Amino acid sequence: GRAAERIYLQFIYKNVPYLTISNSTKEELIREGVESKNITVLPMGLTIPQNFKRMEKEKDPTLIFVGRISMSKGIEDVIKTLEKVSKEKSNFKLWIVGDGDKKYINYLKKMAKKFKVLNKITFWGYVSQEKKFELMSRAHLLLAPSMKEGWGLIVPEAGFMGTPSVGYNVPGIREVIQDEKTGYLTSNNNPDELIRNIKKILKDKDIYEKMSRAAKKLSLSYNWNNTAEIALKVIKESL
Repeated sequence: GRAAERIYLQFIYKNVPYLTISNSTKEELIREGVESKNITVLPMGLTIPQNFKRMEKEKDPTLIFVGRISMSKGIEDVIKTLEKVSKEKSNFKLWIVGDGDKKYINYLKKMAKKFKVLNKITFWGYVSQEKKFELMSRAHLLLAPSMKEGWGLIVPEAGFMGTPSVGYNVPGIREVIQDEKTGYLTSNNNPDELIRNIKKILKDKDIYEKMSRAAKKLSLSYNWNNTAEIALKVIKESL
């Protein structure tokens, strides 16, 4: 499949107009043989539910992970992060929002039990959009330790609720976290770096509030009307 994809991209679809959702994906297409002039990056939008509840932040520091529960999303690093940070401050909590393979979820629970942090974790499973935004508003920080994303939707969603993010410096995530403005990108992609940046945000109320406002402001720039306008322009030019 990988070999066939390269043949298609380099020879059959080389001069076909492309619409893609991030600069990271554009760079990958270029490496595979597609010419830069044929690629348009679409600005993404956010779909905000009408009936969500904006809530006050939790009393105790609360980390949230939102996404499909799989190894590629870095969820094991999130649990390791909780285990390490709890040794310094015992009142940390972690919310895991999303569903996945039941065997893998059971493995994660056993891992959390081994690290003695299972009682600090709530596995919410699949929730409605309204509930997701409510939880994001109540949490203090979103963790985004994916190995790779096309575009990290959960980051601006959390930002809309005034929740900054700490994420790995990988394709897709670096598209949506403005480092040191709306959150932090790690210099090395590991739990120790997540902890270092979590501390930097949460120890200073002024920094936190500044990032919270910036994350909210950035989220408002994602508009589906812009997406449609650029997509229609490319389609018209290609006809």
